[in-house]
Amino acid sequence: VSKFGIVTQCKVTESSGHEDLDQMTCNSIAYKARFWPATDAKGDPAEGSYSNQVRWAIPKDDYEDDFEEASASASAEDIFPASYYPTFISKEYPNPPRMRGYFEWDFPSADSYPASAYKEKRGGETEIGIDISDSGLVTRCNVIKSSGHADLDAAACNYVTGRATFEPAFDIEGKPTPGRVTTGVAWVVPPDISPGNLPLPRSTAEGADLPRENPFQYTGAMLAEISIDEKGKLGSCKILPSSNEGFWKGVAKIETEVCRSNSDFLGRLSPVKDTDGNPVARKVIIKFSLEHGEFEAAAPKTASAASKSREAIPHNNAALWITPDDYPKPRSKKPEEGKVSYILTVGPDGRATKCDIFESSGTDSLDQATCRSAIRRARFKPAFDEKGHPIIGSWGGSYEWKIP
Repeated sequence: VSKFGIVTQCKVTESSGHEDLDQMTCNSIAYKARFWPATDAKGDPAEGSYSNQVRWAIPKDDYEDDFEEASASASAEDIFPASYYPTFISKEYPNPPRMRGYFEWDFPSADSYPASAYKEKRGGETEIGIDISDSGLVTRCNVIKSSGHADLDAAACNYVTGRATFEPAFDIEGKPTPGRVTTGVAWVVPPDISPGNLPLPRSTAEGADLPRENPFQYTGAMLAEISIDEKGKLGSCKILPSSNEGFWKGVAKIETEVCRSNSDFLGRLSPVKDTDGNPVARKVIIKFSLEHGEFEAAAPKTASAASKSREAIPHNNAALWITPDDYPKPRSKKPEEGKVSYILTVGPDGRATKCDIFESSGTDSLDQATCRSAIRRARFKPAFDEKGHPIIGSWGGSYEWKIP
């Protein structure tokens, strides 16, 4: 498990005896599992590991999935293309209580926000502990970590228990027993969306809409040469653009990401292999050109495809995934600022499974804080294929860090 709480590697320690089931176990967990990362001696996020077991059972006629209403019609075979699907039932007890119907560290909407705190624009994070009886009922709820505001803390228990349902814990013999769930509420002040406070479009002084700059304005050509030795280590890296100054401005960003920071962007690669399968040193040559042609209208989508296929869509407010409160503690005497562009990989269950930095802020701590906050808080309606089945998708965003 990475320091961002996402799965980076899965290893089968005890096989089911069936290779396809073992492979599906790791695939499913890699797409769905999320963790609080391990911490080092200084309390900073660090890489760690986690072990568990999955019991595979022959599917029943009725498949109960955990997807949202939009994907509730998908069958088990559509989601898990194998002869069996996982029940995610542990072979061993005890098991802790399970919470359903509430995303951990949810963002309350304006109508659920304490009125005085909303008016005064106060926020914070309240961590709570909920005691669950052996019948799955809430017996007690208390604040573990305060948000710093009594009214927000007082509202946290009601907010969670009013939305969640619980399954009891089970003891070592598999019998229901009292247990405890720890979760929290992220009190981020919702934007005022009353008619008089809707955000205005970007405009010129005369009030006309101001479109975004077209990245395809300039024509030109680019030649990239990247050398990789027989051990997969990067050597020379050059990007040679045309003489068109406008085209060069776009290419300059690519050169910075690929060549000047190649160890971060490309990482270590497996070497190129010859026809006999032996690793060899090679120069990789990439050619790219941008030209202008005659306009061609897009072909109309069929009714079935237009109605069922779609990209991943944010399910909660993307503007609240990363906030100034997430600014990392400065590790140097000089705090940093910068803009980070990132891409989230979204699993079929609507949760972000991976975060890649597309444009770095130039500071590792800001880049890491971006991915950590986005993965923790982002919720999506998953992408659908043309048949209306949930699939893996992606979503890109950016955040500009300012010194608090």
